[in-house]
Formats: sequence, C-alpha cells, structure tokens
Amino acid sequence: MSEGVAFQAGAIWSLFMGDYDGETKIQELLQHGDFGIGTFQGLDGELVALDSKIYQVPISGCAIDVTEAKNTVPFAVFTKFDSSIEPTEHTSDVASFEEFETAMDELLLKEYGTLNFYYFIRVDGTFPTMKVRSLCKQARPYERLSKVQKEAQVEFTYENTKGTLVITRFPGYMKTLTVPGYHVHYINDERSIGGHVLGFSMAQSAQVRTVQCKKFNLDLSQSVDFGNLATDDTSLDNDLVTIEKSRQ
Repeated sequence: MSEGVAFQAGAIWSLFMGDYDGETKIQELLQHGDFGIGTFQGLDGELVALDSKIYQVPISGCAIDVTEAKNTVPFAVFTKFDSSIEPTEHTSDVASFEEFETAMDELLLKEYGTLNFYYFIRVDGTFPTMKVRSLCKQARPYERLSKVQKEAQVEFTYENTKGTLVITRFPGYMKTLTVPGYHVHYINDERSIGGHVLGFSMAQSAQVRTVQCKKFNLDLSQSVDFGNLATDDTSLDNDLVTIEKSRQ
C-alpha cells in the first residue's frame, strides 16, 4: 500500500469539447510526479510516463522519449510512484479488459477497503494480445473528441508483448473533471511501442503495484477558449459513452 497526491493538468470535459491547446509543459508535469498518462498539444499522440521518463506515441505507434522536449499538454494525470512498493503477483490469466477491471477492483478493495478515492496502478507483465490506438494531430478549428476518435484514430495490435500498463482509476463522481473508471496506456519493455489501450489479454504472474491518492490537485487552462466553453453541455455523457465503447 502506498499513498500519494494526484495532479491533473486540464479537465476532461474541455478535452471532450475540443480544447486541445496545451499550456502545461512536460517539465512542469515532472515536478508533480513521475508516473501518469495524457495527451499532447493538438492531440498529437498518447502520453505515457513512468520511471521519470515521458514518452509520446504518435500515429506511427512508435514511442519517442520526449522527457527533455518542449512539448505542452492539454490533459495529463500524474502522481509520484514509490519504486520501493512491493508488487502483488496476479496469479491467473486475464482474458479481456472487463475481466481485468473486475480483478483490479477486487485487489484495490482488498488493499484499501474502498474504491472512492483515486488510484494509480502499474502492471508489469506479458500480454498475449494488446490493442492500442493513437490519434492524428489536429488543427484548428478543432472538432469534438468523439468525432476525432471516429475519423482520426489509428489502431495497432501486438501479440506476446512484454511491457507496462500505466493506469488511473477514478470514481464516477469525477466524470466532468477526469476519466472515470479505468484509463489505461501501454508501453513495452523496450520503450519502442505503446498507446491508449483498447483491449488486451494478460498472462499470469503479472506484477501489480498501486498508489491511493486522497488529494487531487487540478491546474485548469487559462486560455480564452477554455473560458468560452459551455459548462452546461448535456451531450458530454453521450461523448463519454461513445469513447468508452471503443474498448474491445
């Protein structure tokens, strides 16, 4: 068991509505943590961070170390992950994303007794199947994320890949601020491929480490675009359902 602080740059509802301009620099993220997920300016690929390194996975599917770059992000969630955490070995195969969610919920309840706080999970293992995606970089005027996902998503499927799942799990009451439930990104051991996870299977003996966060620090965009967004848009729930249905 370990306790940390969750830091988030941007709000998920503004990303859903098409606010893809980033203000937070990568170096600022690393001041708040060394483990997390997100996206880049203009949705230019998926962000995967672990071991104090930040990787960008663009539509090529190839991971790029951008730790020292000047990239900015419109959305990212980070925490400091204690590398000394003793792992829990997951002793059975997992056949699907849904089965994994159930197993992780059981593990979190066993360790912490509740699912009402914020959790970061690291899973190191072997994945017989791994399906991930990235998104094409967008240009103004931006479309809503649900439309971009339909038209600009590039998918990759890998077999028998070894690597790390970087995961956040937030309760449903956070759905306008961040992604509720499990939000999962992947990068392989060679740090050469990765992306936003759509579906996977996992072999037994995976190593699972968790951090519970009872504090959530949010850094909202200060752009004019953000200030003009409609906060009472009732279609956000539909957008969330559409995006979540992309899982396989």
